[in-house]
Parts: sequence; C-alpha cells; structure tokens
Amino acid sequence: MKNIVPIVKITFDHKITTSEIPSFRNSLHNALKLHYPAFQLSLVNKTYQYPFIQLKTNYNNGILQPMLVGIGAVAKTLSKILEQGDFLPMKLGGGLKKIKIEYIKVSYLNWQASQETKKYRIFNYQAFNQRRYQDFQRIASSQGFLSLIREALEGHIQTLYKAIGTTGLIPQIEDVKILKSSTQAIGNTRFLCFNLEFVGNVFLPEHIGLGNAVGRGFGTIRRPRKTLSRNLQAPSDIKGRPQNITQISS
Repeated sequence: MKNIVPIVKITFDHKITTSEIPSFRNSLHNALKLHYPAFQLSLVNKTYQYPFIQLKTNYNNGILQPMLVGIGAVAKTLSKILEQGDFLPMKLGGGLKKIKIEYIKVSYLNWQASQETKKYRIFNYQAFNQRRYQDFQRIASSQGFLSLIREALEGHIQTLYKAIGTTGLIPQIEDVKILKSSTQAIGNTRFLCFNLEFVGNVFLPEHIGLGNAVGRGFGTIRRPRKTLSRNLQAPSDIKGRPQNITQISS
C-alpha cells in the first residue's frame, strides 16, 4: 500500500559547526515566530514523539551548512513561509544578520518497506535512552552490543514509520558496522553517539533523522557514496569490548 508523504529540505547559505546547531536552531525559531506567530519549530507527533521539523546539516563544496527538514503537512507550510523571500533576518552572534535561503526542494515520496535491501549510513546517532544505556553498560560481548544497536535502529525506524502513518512495517536491519563513536553535547550534558553503516528493508530519505534528539541535528541518514575503508571501529574501543567484531547480521 502506498503512503505518499511530502518532505521539504531548505538549505541556508551560512557556514556552521556542529556545536553551533542549538544556537542556530533557537535563532531560526525566534525569527520564524516573529514573522509567523503560529509557527512551532518543535512540532512533533505526540503519539510517537517524533519531530516533523528537524534541523540538520549538509556539506556543500566542503562547507557545512544548516538544513531545515519538514515532513508531512508541515512541509508545505515551511516551503510557503520561506518562499516569500530570499533572505531571513536572524539574530546570530550578538547581531542581526540576513541569512540567504539557498534552495527549497519539496518531494513527494512513497514511504513503505522496500522489496530490496538498501545500504545506509547514519551520523551522530543517539541510539540509547537511559534504560537502554544501562543495558549497554551491562553487556559483556561485542555480539550483544551490536545486537542492542540493531534493535535500537529497528525500533526507531518503526517509530518514524508509525508517525507518518505507515503501519504493519517490520524493519529488518543487518550488517551493522561501527564507523565511529563519540560523545556529543546538548547543553551541559554529553551523549554517546555513533556513526554507523547498515543494510535494511526500508526506504529512508536522505537527511531524515532517527534516534534521540533528531530535531536538534542528531541521527542523520545518508546514502553511501564511497566504499568503506577497512578502518572500522571495533566495539572493544567502546568501554573495553572484545576485539575484532565490527558487524552483525540477522
């Protein structure tokens, strides 16, 4: 069964670093609220707690730029709001700046299970909530650790699909590879994040978010454009896991 859902991607001609995403997000929210009082940047599906508006980043000629992603009905609203001008006045760095809207693209996509498996990468993925993080701390084997990541991915994909109205989907994730792990800050709190590669039976648009804090730039989906090097991160490098296991299949 088809489930056609619109998605808009709006890129701003402004150089940004990952650490600047929260402040840019706040400035963007205030600018949009000033001109369009009914607008809410924090719009979420309350049943599944999935944000339909997400601030992401995109590399353009080696420069990291902010990208606003809107899913569902809000996609049309965002595109109509921001198509009204080429620049958006925003308070950044203690002053008022005119941020150029570089491009706006609305796509109508069929969100459903894929008959063929597809390969994806996800960046700065916050896989674990507090309970899952405690499970992670107790796991003694790399196989168990990678199984936990796979379960988290499948659960987050189900949440996304239910939020947009696609039911009955059973995601099947395999060949999970750890590209990198790091701790990333939100305010004064740091979270364990992963860059991963995986294969799944689902359609996931580029720049869509999975996991925790996706509205704040975490958990960005991309399609691989380059073959992986052999320099993968072993689970042993994360809290002393045993060596030489870097993927898991179903």
